[in-house]
Amino acid sequence: MSWITPKTNWQPTEYVNVGDMNRIEGNIRFLRDTLNAMSYRIPDQVHRSWVHSGLPNIGDIRRICENIRMIAEHYFRPPHHERLLVIPTKAAIDNQDANDIEEFLRWLNAQRLAGRLHNRHQDLAPFTHAQLAGRRHIQLREEGL
Repeated sequence: MSWITPKTNWQPTEYVNVGDMNRIEGNIRFLRDTLNAMSYRIPDQVHRSWVHSGLPNIGDIRRICENIRMIAEHYFRPPHHERLLVIPTKAAIDNQDANDIEEFLRWLNAQRLAGRLHNRHQDLAPFTHAQLAGRRHIQLREEGL
C-alpha cells in the first residue's frame, strides 16, 4: 500500500466516489502500517475495499473517523481533531466534512514526513522522573515530548 495524495478541495457540488473512498481507506492503512513500523502501537483497524456496488453509510463514516482518531491518539493530534467526533453524528457528510477527513490524513502524513516523533516512550528517556512528574500523558504529547 502506498500513499495517495488526498483531495482537500471538495466543492459543494461534488460527491465522493469509489476511488475517493479507496484512497481514504488506503491512506489510513498506509499511515497505520508505516507508523507501526516506526514502533508506534496503533491497534488493528477495520478497513473496507470499496466497489462500485457499495455506497458509504454513516457507519462507514464513523469507522473512518474512528480509525483516523485512533492514529492521532497514538501519534499526533491534528489541529481541530475534535471534528472527527462531530462528522459521524450528522445524517450525511458534506464537502467540508470530506475536506476535513482528507486534510487530517494529509496533515498526519506531513508530520511523518517531517520526522515528527510523538507519543513514544524512548522520546521521554532524556528526562528525569522529577521533570515529568505532575504532567499528564496528553500534556507531554502537546508539548512535543
